[in-house]
Amino acid sequence: MADSIDPFLDQHILYDTEYDAIIDMVGHGEEAPPDWPAVAIRVDQALSDPALPRWYRAEYQLIRAMYAHDPESHLNHARASVADMVQVLRDDEKSAEEIDERLAPLRDLLTIIEGALQEKETSKERTETTSNENNVAGKPAQTGPATTSAAAVRPGEDHGELVMVDEEELKQDEQSDGAAMPMDGDKGAD
Repeated sequence: MADSIDPFLDQHILYDTEYDAIIDMVGHGEEAPPDWPAVAIRVDQALSDPALPRWYRAEYQLIRAMYAHDPESHLNHARASVADMVQVLRDDEKSAEEIDERLAPLRDLLTIIEGALQEKETSKERTETTSNENNVAGKPAQTGPATTSAAAVRPGEDHGELVMVDEEELKQDEQSDGAAMPMDGDKGAD
């Protein structure tokens, strides 16, 4: 009977408990977004354990990739952990099918996170492109709350296009000119 007892049971329980806590912090697409700074601290603490099993190490690197400024380095760490696991399983004389079956959940997670990060990058590039196109077209980049209103729109000087003008700038122009700027249909004093 003593042979069936896992000598590392306490260690497995510790790692499983830590993993469950981290996954609960990340959430499962639930109502509130994760508290990424708290997740980062917890993941970094877990990764600092030199005896952390490769599986957890790979998963934690994938979680890190979701909030890191340089996700590719964390994806590479996760890929390296998977490659290490493949080598260990080969050394244990596992077949390619057994290895694929055993590592499928981790590889699937890697693929999902790579796709999510790619989509995030594509979305970011689209946003930047739209912002740059607006700037080139003479439209101001929207960086904060608008300070213009319909009353502050006046014909552009060059080609008659509309240019958004800050209300304060319009008031200053009116004061410095001594009169309001004529609008379409208003011929002004001749």
